[in-house]
Amino acid sequence: MFFDLNVKENQLISAVVAVANAAQTAVENTAIHLASVEHADFREYLWDRLQSSYGPSVRVERKPYKFKGSAEQWDFDAGILMDKQMSLFEIVTPNANSVNSAVIKFLDVRDLGEHAPHRVAVLTNKDNPPRLTVLSRTARTISVDAPDEDYRRAA
Repeated sequence: MFFDLNVKENQLISAVVAVANAAQTAVENTAIHLASVEHADFREYLWDRLQSSYGPSVRVERKPYKFKGSAEQWDFDAGILMDKQMSLFEIVTPNANSVNSAVIKFLDVRDLGEHAPHRVAVLTNKDNPPRLTVLSRTARTISVDAPDEDYRRAA
């Protein structure tokens, strides 16, 4: 976006609005980028934690794990198969969009019935997630820095 420094007085309001819109777009793009980088960091950490918690006998899917729920296919942050029981892990950050996304995925998977995989929400900040009670009704919740025993119990 280009701006003309010589703005007539009757165009001043439009110029201020244009600058404000450009600033808002820059801030939003930066926030989206930072959130995706943070999520990728937590995903790497999760994969390492799962591998150390379950050992080499359990295969940890190290890419977004695709799983078909009752209505749609979803990407989860990790999936493991242990003793013929699938467990799906989703990183949940303390913002409403992250929680809502996880709840929708978990509900669709839960609708598969008694053979549905275990669902685990991995909270990046257990003290500050919005709608924790709703999330807890759709999946087990653990903190990202929980001990290995908690990870093993969750799956």
